Amino acid sequence: MKRLILLALPLLVLASACGTRPFQDELAQLHELINAHSADEILVETEEIEDQNVRELREQAIAMLNAAQVNYDYAADAWGNRKDDQAEEFSRVGLIYFNAAENYAETADGRLRLAVANRDYQDERERRNDYDDQIRSESELVVMLETIERLFERNESLRREMATMEAQFQSESRSVYAIQEARILQREAEGVKADEFATQQYTGANASLTRAAAHYDEGDYEAAYDIALRSMEEYRLAIETSQPNFLAEQDNILRDGQNQAIFEDAQRRFGAELAFIDARGIVVVVPGLFARGSSNKVDERIYLLDEILTILRSYDNRQILIEGHSQDRGSSENNMALSQTRSSEVQDYFLQRAISASRLSTAGFGEEAPRFDNRTDGGRADNDRVEIIFVVQ
Repeated sequence: MKRLILLALPLLVLASACGTRPFQDELAQLHELINAHSADEILVETEEIEDQNVRELREQAIAMLNAAQVNYDYAADAWGNRKDDQAEEFSRVGLIYFNAAENYAETADGRLRLAVANRDYQDERERRNDYDDQIRSESELVVMLETIERLFERNESLRREMATMEAQFQSESRSVYAIQEARILQREAEGVKADEFATQQYTGANASLTRAAAHYDEGDYEAAYDIALRSMEEYRLAIETSQPNFLAEQDNILRDGQNQAIFEDAQRRFGAELAFIDARGIVVVVPGLFARGSSNKVDERIYLLDEILTILRSYDNRQILIEGHSQDRGSSENNMALSQTRSSEVQDYFLQRAISASRLSTAGFGEEAPRFDNRTDGGRADNDRVEIIFVVQ
């Protein structure tokens, strides 16, 4: 018989950089969890079981646990440097990753125990078949049937336990991204002036989104998900209601020869998905311009700013607004400050190339106005962006 060692959460060691100040709630909770869950190894005496699902779940648990450790280290370092807001954000993210690691580990454990139970069940059935002719008494037969029944009940219990753990993890994840998708639709609704042309639907959608975020913060993930879906439908209705009126306004904007020339030039250089008209004016999105968590421009994307420069020089009387944005990693406060710095970096880039300061203004929106999907690495990278708005005349 071989011994298969099921995934056990390793002991994480408390960093000493936090000094003597008491930890804030989230960091204290993460500290307590990490130190209390040096889970014992679970040894199951069984033939080796090749189960791809178990291996994948164990790998996911290790990844989530490593992520929890990284965020804990960041939080402890931030706390030690008296950056309380950063410590709180990293601690909160660390707790989410820690809970996810436990869910994956427990699910892997459940799957393996279910496999063992199934094997035992089959063994009992084979024993019964092999020794049917040797069973002479009714009592022996009853004992065998009772054993099989207990094994069957154990199988069913493990299946229910595994389903519960998987449902809990999926519920939290889907509520996060439903809220983010609602925020993307909120941005689209603002672009077609839903606040003006579909005030009731737009106001209701905003209220639903606020409630969804509040339920998520309270840990009520199912309610957060359901309300976020409702807000998405309300935003879509607001967009549909506003679209005809906004398109009429867009036609009026394009009747101006210079507006039409700028719009056509922008679409030729950037495409219809990145160059469009919304309530702000003629918008050009410059995705993935910055390195993650930084105001340093990505070298391969700088040419896009030069494309904007060409348009600016062709229409030297046009005012522009530079909006900075970020992905959703890190604290909201840091992302807001970072987005403002990014917009200023682009402004400086234009100033150094002889664009008049009187034509330029900046704003930062942090992570609050995503345009791309933060569930993927590519979407998060694209959200590290600026949006250039040519103010219409």
